[in-house]
Amino acid sequence: CVVEFKGGVQAHQVENLRQEVSAILSVAKNEKPSEVIVKLDSPGGTVTGYGLAAAQLARLRKAGIPLTVVVDQVA
Repeated sequence: CVVEFKGGVQAHQVENLRQEVSAILSVAKNEKPSEVIVKLDSPGGTVTGYGLAAAQLARLRKAGIPLTVVVDQVA
């Protein structure tokens, strides 16, 4: 499963990431994905916003789903 995360300074995209992670976890109850790959492209931004993004990724790890984050252009 590949998730694209294109961040911005205000981290407005975190809500989309939360929804995608929730969907993955919902499906994973029946069949765990072999891995989730997050394709990251973000110039950085607010600490709180990106802290929330990190918390979403931690949900995947807590569920025992292997997670790889790759940088597309900038992070």
